[in-house]
Amino acid sequence: MSVASPPIKPAGLAPTAQTARRYYTLHYNKNNAFTMKLSDDVNTAIVGFRKIDDAARVGNMVETYFIDQKEWPDMHGTRELLLPQGRLEEMVNVYIHEWDFDELKLECTRNFIDFISVDKLVSKNTSYSLQGALYAFEATPDFYRKRLSELYIY
Repeated sequence: MSVASPPIKPAGLAPTAQTARRYYTLHYNKNNAFTMKLSDDVNTAIVGFRKIDDAARVGNMVETYFIDQKEWPDMHGTRELLLPQGRLEEMVNVYIHEWDFDELKLECTRNFIDFISVDKLVSKNTSYSLQGALYAFEATPDFYRKRLSELYIY
């Protein structure tokens, strides 16, 4: 597991020709993202896909599961996606959000959640495995004090 600080945007940086890394996350609504808990000793993590096609494939499978089972899949304590093949032409309950990596790191840090970067989906007969990395972001105590005060203002 990697530990990284949240992004701090320095003032006055000159633009470069380098494109920002993009990630795609799945959401059921504004406050509910697709997450996984790989084991009991690892925090729950939001899942971000490097390729929009992978996000769409998993989103379609998650929504198909929801339609069939009338509940969202339990993605805690598993490293494989055991979901039905997606058979929808268009997702209705799940949508894809595109992020710049720095924005996503800050959002994870602000919400006390780790991040799973899915670089590749690997097909194994009737299931998929994720290849990527797990990140835990840390910030200063002042950052968390400020964030907690934002959350608990009445």
